[in-house]
Amino acid sequence: MDASREHRVTTQAKKLLKTKPQPDVLHECTVCGGSLVYPVSWEQRTGDRWYIQRRCPDCESWHYGEHAGDCVDSFDDALNDGTEQLLETLHAWVRASMEADVEALIAAIQADAILPMDF
Repeated sequence: MDASREHRVTTQAKKLLKTKPQPDVLHECTVCGGSLVYPVSWEQRTGDRWYIQRRCPDCESWHYGEHAGDCVDSFDDALNDGTEQLLETLHAWVRASMEADVEALIAAIQADAILPMDF
């Protein structure tokens, strides 16, 4: 491991070891500021408290903590919004891909380039 990478890893490890108050915005990383933090496990505690283990895919840091129900509800809403965005992007990509395939098939038919052995 080169010296600069070792320094970054050491710095990140020190940040993770410091005791910090749990953030109110659970989908944001307290280490790198990324907004793609996702839950790895959830466990309901007493009352409306939840213990959540989360991971940031940007800096690969892990976050553990107990959080109030309203904070967890906001996190759940953010996860649902992210899922909707992913599905919209997937549907748009699939549609564009299928349109390209259909256009290629039409061009092949018009060029009389499809033979019985193609099937």
